[in-house]
Amino acid sequence: MSSVTGRENFARKNRQFCLVEESCSMDKKNPQERILETANKLFYSQGYNTTGINQVLSESGAHKLSLYKYFPSKTDLGKAYLREQKEAILNLLRSLFQQKEDPRDMIHSWVKILIRQARRNDFHGCPLANFSTQTLDSKEEFHKELNVVLKEWLELIASYFERCKEKGTLDKMTDAARLARKLISIYEGNIQLYLISGKIEDLQNIESDFLELKELKNLIPSKTISMNKEANKALR
Repeated sequence: MSSVTGRENFARKNRQFCLVEESCSMDKKNPQERILETANKLFYSQGYNTTGINQVLSESGAHKLSLYKYFPSKTDLGKAYLREQKEAILNLLRSLFQQKEDPRDMIHSWVKILIRQARRNDFHGCPLANFSTQTLDSKEEFHKELNVVLKEWLELIASYFERCKEKGTLDKMTDAARLARKLISIYEGNIQLYLISGKIEDLQNIESDFLELKELKNLIPSKTISMNKEANKALR
């Protein structure tokens, strides 16, 4: 594996959302890839409604004929964007779930990724929630895609919690599906607070609010949590 490929793999694992790969030259990609990568970047950073087709074409270096060949309308490009974001989110979670058998360690790592993005001004909120609010006037066109994303997101998290129950890192009586919904609610709520306040603490609260849930409070402390407490004591 080349060093460039290694850097790209590292970047993918440490980014929550699928933006343009910085190490890949746009002129090496075909028009469809360039258009979609540019749309991913612009829709996420500045919004679906405020991004025009002409800007996508200009920044991707693609021709209008190429755009309409692959994406007959802006709506089709928006749906492709949602599918890309869905895969980016699910891939990140799969990686976290594979590495972290304890849900408390998992949420700690997830929040660290969000904070790292925020500190480099690379985090603009949840792309799915943003897109949903930006397309309220045309919600029916994207309703199916948005619901598919949410369904698969919840199912993946619930299946992870089921595995945690089997491994003993969650109580066997835990309702995995309900806990998954609680986690997403905490995640989305604190992200909205962060977008309003600009305070990193609101992202940190994703972890603390999750750990305050009754399903987590009575568990044996994980190694990560114990290490964090010791580090905090040393700083006092």
